[in-house]
Amino acid sequence: MCRTRILPLCLTLLLALVAASGAKPAAAAPPSPFAALDVLGQNTCFDMARYDGYIRGTYIGPSVIQATITIQRARDGWYWAGTRFAPYPVPLPLSLGWSWDFPFRPDYGLYFVTVEAYLSTGERIEATGRLSLQVRSDEFVYQSSRDGNSEIYRAENRAFAVGEVRLTNDAAYDGAPAFSPDHQYIAFESNRDGNFEIYVMDSAYGRTLYRITTNPADDRAPAWSPDGKYLLFHSNRDGNYEIYATSFPYGRDLYRLTNNPADDMYPSWSPDYRYIAFQSNREGGKAQIFETTFPYGASTYRLGRFSRANDTTPSFSPDGLFIAFASDRGGNNDIFISDADYGNSVYQVTRAAANDQNPVWTPYCGNLYYQSTANNLTSIYQAYNPFYGRDNRRLTLDPVSILLRGLP
Repeated sequence: MCRTRILPLCLTLLLALVAASGAKPAAAAPPSPFAALDVLGQNTCFDMARYDGYIRGTYIGPSVIQATITIQRARDGWYWAGTRFAPYPVPLPLSLGWSWDFPFRPDYGLYFVTVEAYLSTGERIEATGRLSLQVRSDEFVYQSSRDGNSEIYRAENRAFAVGEVRLTNDAAYDGAPAFSPDHQYIAFESNRDGNFEIYVMDSAYGRTLYRITTNPADDRAPAWSPDGKYLLFHSNRDGNYEIYATSFPYGRDLYRLTNNPADDMYPSWSPDYRYIAFQSNREGGKAQIFETTFPYGASTYRLGRFSRANDTTPSFSPDGLFIAFASDRGGNNDIFISDADYGNSVYQVTRAAANDQNPVWTPYCGNLYYQSTANNLTSIYQAYNPFYGRDNRRLTLDPVSILLRGLP
């Protein structure tokens, strides 16, 4: 019997006996073929009766010949299944996407998700996950003069603007609204105090109001930082329009990001915080898209080749990979998308005879909206398949012009 004082000696003898007998410690259970399975969709957007989601996992093993996703609703057993065929490379970063085309709006609830894969060896592997579906409509904000002067409105997108709420009611001009990343606030420009300043209000009813800037010059076109702690804007407080950033909610910290005799305007912050895109006519007198850095604008460069056209109002996509902008390179203004790194890959989104301007990507659902003007009437459209340049849908039907962002 081993006593406390001689316990280490007893353990040493026991290990020696095990080694002498040839016995081996029990082998650990092999890891699951799917090292990780992540079901995305908890913050899902309902848009045009379509639901998009992804299941991502990491698999290491033989090649996959076929993979099937099954999604079953816990409440009544309703299910959807989709199949993808391979072969896939090994190791497999499994990224299987699906789209549900519902004849009705999918409801809230718990769903069970199963990924079933058949390997080149004939084996079958399976991974499961749970999806708590919280479907909501995308929201966008805009300005309209339907009540005599420019005011700010919020609406949902369910194939058209519904659930509209008027957020400002002032005799002055209120425009250029921008949702905060969490959709709790809306920044906008207004001349209600004599000149254009930046303001922020709550997004529910516009009752809580913060004045962010206080300067005799014009401060316009606010844009949020990814974490909602700063606001970008352009201002002519130093003689011409430059890009500035200030802190929210009190505007105490101020950073000047550009310093050029030309006009630098309409900033947009990348989701990873690294870059700020803006338009400038500093080269050849034509508006081009440039990028700079925060907080000091130490590195500034033009995005893509000089186009000999006016490229304006950039907007980063929610994943930061692309920038949407308006350009008259085809004669009239259309909406284009370029890669955010170098601007060399360019996709044309609209090809109408109208003037399309001010593209805005919403941070929550990732929808791309823009305003289009035809016959002196401006309406809001959604680019439903922006990279294919089709299925652009009109969302507002007002007899007066509606703008996503005002122009100086």
